Parts: sequence; structure tokens; C-alpha cells
Amino acid sequence: MPKPGLTPKNISIGAALLAASQLAGFTPASAQLDEIIVTAQKREQRALEVPVSLSAFSGDALQRAGITDVRNLFYVAPSVSFHGSVNSAGESLRIRGIGSAGFSNGVEQSVSTILDGVVTGPSGSGLSEMWDIDRVEVLRGPQGTLFGKNVSAGAINIVSKSPTDEYEAAGNIRYGTRYESTRIEGVLNAPFTDEFKARVSGFFLNDGDGTVENVILDRSVNRKERFGIRVRTDYSSGPLSIDVSASWNESDDICCTRTFTRTDPIAVPTTAIALAGANNVTISPRNRQSISSGLDTERTRTGHVAIEGAWEFNSGHVLKSITGYRNWLQRDRTDADQLPIDLLDDSVAKRDLRIFSEEIQFLSPSGEKLEYVLGLYYFNQRFQEDQILAGGFGGGVSEQSLPLVKVNNAAVFGQATYNFTEQWSAFLGARFLWEEIEATGARTGNLPIPAFLNDQFNDRSAEDTDWVGTAGIRYFPTQENMLYFSFSRGYKGHAIDTSIGGPFFTSTSLADPVLDPETVISFELGSKNSFFDGRLTANLVGFYSRFKDFQASAFDGTSNSFVFRNAGIVEVMGLELDLVANPWEGATLTAGGAWVDGEFVEYEGAPCTVGQTAAATCSAATGGQDLSGARLNENPEFQFTVTARQEWQVPNTNDMRVYAFGSFAWRDDVVFDGDLDPLTTQEAYGVADFQIGLIPNESVEIVGFVQNAFNKDYAFRIIDAPLNTGAFASYLAPERTFGVELRLRTP
Repeated sequence: MPKPGLTPKNISIGAALLAASQLAGFTPASAQLDEIIVTAQKREQRALEVPVSLSAFSGDALQRAGITDVRNLFYVAPSVSFHGSVNSAGESLRIRGIGSAGFSNGVEQSVSTILDGVVTGPSGSGLSEMWDIDRVEVLRGPQGTLFGKNVSAGAINIVSKSPTDEYEAAGNIRYGTRYESTRIEGVLNAPFTDEFKARVSGFFLNDGDGTVENVILDRSVNRKERFGIRVRTDYSSGPLSIDVSASWNESDDICCTRTFTRTDPIAVPTTAIALAGANNVTISPRNRQSISSGLDTERTRTGHVAIEGAWEFNSGHVLKSITGYRNWLQRDRTDADQLPIDLLDDSVAKRDLRIFSEEIQFLSPSGEKLEYVLGLYYFNQRFQEDQILAGGFGGGVSEQSLPLVKVNNAAVFGQATYNFTEQWSAFLGARFLWEEIEATGARTGNLPIPAFLNDQFNDRSAEDTDWVGTAGIRYFPTQENMLYFSFSRGYKGHAIDTSIGGPFFTSTSLADPVLDPETVISFELGSKNSFFDGRLTANLVGFYSRFKDFQASAFDGTSNSFVFRNAGIVEVMGLELDLVANPWEGATLTAGGAWVDGEFVEYEGAPCTVGQTAAATCSAATGGQDLSGARLNENPEFQFTVTARQEWQVPNTNDMRVYAFGSFAWRDDVVFDGDLDPLTTQEAYGVADFQIGLIPNESVEIVGFVQNAFNKDYAFRIIDAPLNTGAFASYLAPERTFGVELRLRTP
């Protein structure tokens, strides 16, 4: 394996894109690219040593690029996609086209978000603002061996900044003109003693304007107001260290209103078309005007605690404990019909997610012939939901569902790497797990829709034991090049569809609300390389994954609800390429992208599109549609990013510098919905961002920026409009935004 000090510097395309905008001075042409240390295998390593397809991003670089929300990582991370929704409970991230979507607290994500070693849980709990972050690691492919439960598609590992050994104060303010958006961040760091250090950080975000205009209420909507604070302490004395991270963040958003953007030529939505026309709103892909008579709002309160204690023995072995607790309280109010009439204007939901986890690790010393980690894991989750559909439909109606989902998961795991020589090594890991899920719930009300049967109660549970694992070889032909081949098996446990219109509450439905576990086998062949004394890195990964009993979801326009079911077999294959270079003094160039080919190999009984239903070519009675052999939804086949940054020293000054930065990201067309309705297709698009910066000294940075410079209209998601069969609605991305940012820090 590479010798210390001689390992080439390595950084992913996304990391390089962002690292290029860091405050530090320009990198001379003879210097190596910056390196980010990762913990993708539970110990600190250089990225080149890790036989996993990953992108690593420094927190400072993400912040300077305006990426301060987990949802926005898809702008910079290859193979990552974002699934938008009316609120965070329905939002999700996908990796290599694989993810979970829909409103059900019994269905977990295929992509797990981890904060300071603690899993954030299902639904949108982990999709939140980021501040004072040390790094973000995007790990692609099954990661369940080392990263807890239900990580069949990948993991987002977020690590906040630890206290440092120096007193520090820093802050920044960022203002965007288009939406009058202001974001303020600050941090104080204090080493009180040699043993005890503390760090306090926080942020505040407020939008004065929103991305959508509601013409009925005469106000701007889709606006954010968010706040967060984190306290992190480090204590170390001899072999003992204790790290405590505690954070609290809130959101009070007027969000997320969708707009009518398309109509089906067969199942014509006459009511939606007539009401839009009556209010001078044109239904089109560029429509940013809402005709909703109700206001969409969301309020969240999130507390997160991670306590890590470690004891290092004289032998160099480390015994570590990571204790986690997370409480996510979410409240939303939605105008379900999005029309200027009161059908279901007063639909509300309350969600209370509580998670406790404990992980014990025993790690061998690094740099030995045999490196290993052994561990025990326990996870307990309680997720209560209270959802009410209410409004003037039929003269005042309401429907209430109260599902409660409890999950227990326990596991024993281990992974070892044996270094045969400095060039050859092999690794092997496995996790043996037990999981139990139980859902209870009741539904009452008088909603006059046949799919909703009242006074229903259900109690379902499932239990399973299974395993996940990884194995592979790693070869260093030179000190600056690494090749690896790996095999992984991933697992995502049973799911229970507790959505208000799903089979859990509908006794006449033939569907089973309990979904089988999702399993995957995956192969990767990768090459990580550094050339020209670290001035050029080139990483290439090829992969193939086969998912069995893939837990698919789609919005069923005929029943106005999400449908969850096992989709037989899904195959995904592709290539991921990263290139980064320092070609001359002060310049950083990057290029990279991904080709991901996803297919439903076997998927019978998929939901019908509204057009198929209207044309009587498909129905639930005939078993739905057969999507076997069809392209996977929410998976852009091609995507790439190109960036360039040039920094200059200002003549006749000691340390004043200026820089220019530009990036262009392009994504292929994508079909959003799981029924593959072509009317949910987002056409291919490209987004360009630019920055001009002035660095008078090491304490000050002034930046002017423009995001979405060419004002490209594109959607985070396109769906069937609830209660408006034949109409389609979009969650549109922000328009062109100019802005300035001021960053200050102690010398």
C-alpha cells in the first residue's frame, strides 16, 4: 500500500469544483491538488486508498458555492438526483437512479443520511440545512456493511466541524436579489484548556420573496425561513476522548406549492383548465403562477445529539461508542386540490419521529498488515403520524388517519483488510442483522371518495434476519495509481405502506401493505490515479447492480394517492468519471460526469397512467401495466459538469488576490413518475453559475455571483395533480439569481 507522505492527492469532480472556490490562495502549477480525508471505512484515510466510488466535499467549499442544503447536493455530486415534493416528508435523494419516494412513515429511504455518525432515519428527516460542516461524503452503491441499516443504494455521510486548538471567530452574510434571500452564519471556537475545547455555530435564512406567485391569495409563496444552532465539545485526556455534538434547527416555510404545467390530451382536466383560464393563468412548463385558494406551509423542529467516546489502548487498538438520538417534529398544511375552490384546502399532517441508536466499534491500529473493525449496532425508531384530509368537498368533510410505525434493528458487523504486500491487499466484510417493523393505525371520517373506507383499523408487522457484505481486492501498480474490484450485497428491510389511501387502510384492496425486503448485489471496477506530481487526478469507476424486490412507488392519478409495491427486478449499470487539473499557475480545471443505465427488468402490475386509464387500455382490474424492460424513472442517463477557476495576484500588493469562477452542469432528460407517464418528463437542461471574488487579505473575502445565469426553467419534479385527473403539476427550480457575499474571520 502507498507509503505515508508519498500518496498522491485525490479529490472528486464535485469536491474539486467546490474546493476551487476556497479562501486559500491560488495553487501554483507545481503544487498538488487539495486532499480531503474521509472516514468511508470507519477510519481516517485518503480518498485514493478507499475502494469505494465516492465524492468528498469540504464544508467551506460547499458553503462558498451556495450548497447549504442536503437537497442541493445533486448539483455537484455525480449520479445523485433530488426528488421534490409538497413538503420534506415526501422528498428524497437518489443515487444511481435508486431511491424511495412517497408519503408513508413505514417506507424508508434507500439512500441513508448520516450526521456525525448517527442515522437520521426515514422520510425527509435528514434533508435539512447544513452549517459549519467539515465535509460531506457521498458514497455510491450498497454501504450497509459499515453504515447501519437500509443503505442499499448509498449513503450521505455528513461530518460537522470539530473544535480546534485556536481561538476563532468567523461569519458570513450572503444576499440573493431575485428572492431577497439573506443567509447569515457565524461560529465561535474556544480551546478552554488543553483537554477541553468547544465550538458554537449557527445560521439564519430568510427569503423575502418566493419562486411562485399565488394569484388567488395575491402573495408570493415557496419561501423559506430557517434557523439552526450547534454546540460541539471535545474532551481528551490520555487514552480517553469524548466528543459531543448537539444541534437544533427549525424551519417555518411557506412551501411547497406546485403549479399546473401540463395536461393530458386524452384525460382532459376540464375543471383545472377552466379555472386557470378564468384567472389569466396559462398552463405551460414555464408557469410560475398558482391558483390555489389554500396556503401550503411546513414547520419542522429537529434535535440531534451524537456522543462519541473512545479509549485507545497501548497497543493502538481503539474501543469506540457512538450514541445517537434524533427527534424530528414536522407539521404541514396543504391545499390538496390546488384549485381556487375549497375541496380539500385544510389538509394537515403532524409527524413525530424519534430515533435512538447505539454503535460499539473495536478498531485495529492503522498501517498494520491486518486492519479491521468489529462492531455491534442497535437502532430503535418510533414514528407517529396524524394526517387529516379536510375541506369543503361535499359540504364539509374530513378524513383522519393515525399510523404508528415502530422499528427495531440489531446487528453485528466486521470488516478487515489484509495487506499482502505494498501493492496487493484484499478486504472482506459482513453484517448480520435482525429487524422488526410493526405498524398500527386507525382511520375515521366522512370523505366521499370510494377509495377511502372509514372506521378502519389495521395492525401489521414483519420480522426478518439477513446479511449484507462486501469483498474485493486492491492493487497499487505505482505509488500514484490504484485499481480495485469489489462485490457488495445490500439490504433494505420490510416496508409497510401506511399512506392514507393505500391498502393499509383499505380492506377491499387486493394489495398487501407489507412489502418484501429489497436486496441488491453490486460489482464495481475502479481506477484512482494521480499524475504530474499530483497536479492531475483521474478517477474512473464502472458498476453493475441488480435489485430484487425493488420497493417502487408511483403517484396513482386515478386514486389520488401514492402506490407502493415490489417491482420485481431492477438493473443499473454505468460509468463515473472524475478529472481535476492544475494546468498552470492560479488555475483549476475540472471535468466529469456519469452514465447510468437503469431498467425495470421485471415489473408487472405497475400503476396505470391517467391516459391509459382514460383510453381503457389499462386498469387495476386487469393487473395494471407491465413495465418490464422499460427505463428506470428518476434516472438521467447522462450528466456532466465542467468548471474553471483562475486566480491572480493583484500587482504591487502583498496578499490581495482576485478570482473568476464558472461552472456548467448538464443533465439528460428524466421521467419522474414511477408509472413512466411521458407527461412527467423533464427535458435535458444545463445550468451555469459564475463568481467574481476579491480577497484583500486572509480575513476578508467579497464575492459577486450569479446562479442559473441563463435563467433555465426546469423542474425538481413533475407529478399527476391530485384531484385533477389529467392535469400535471411541477415543482420548479429557482430562476436566475444575482447576489453578493461577505466573509470575515479572525486572522
